[in-house]
Amino acid sequence: MEIRVSGLDCASCAESVDRKLSRMRGVASAKFDPTKNVAALKLQPENTLTLAAVRDALKSMGYTPEEARIVVHGELRDGVLSTKHQERAFRVEGAKETGAVVIEGDVPAGSDRLRARAVRSQ
Repeated sequence: MEIRVSGLDCASCAESVDRKLSRMRGVASAKFDPTKNVAALKLQPENTLTLAAVRDALKSMGYTPEEARIVVHGELRDGVLSTKHQERAFRVEGAKETGAVVIEGDVPAGSDRLRARAVRSQ
């Protein structure tokens, strides 16, 4: 997961983002790139961490989460993606496949719609 963040102005601020996001359950590692203003999270297998939880954590630090780029493994049926480990499903724009898939896409700030850039069968 990569998420653009605004409102960070210093190197120590970037380090605090790394530390706080790394402590979230389901995160294997987190790194903030201050040159791109992007937080990159590597998630543990079978995690239950939601994009909303990551955005909420960034907001609680006083920063503004923006568009996110994610890779999701799940089951796609009639334009709705569900995963084994998430309680809610994503509406997916731009995907016509059905069955077990891996989707790479973008989620705009303030949205729960996944815009598919690449979809492949598992």
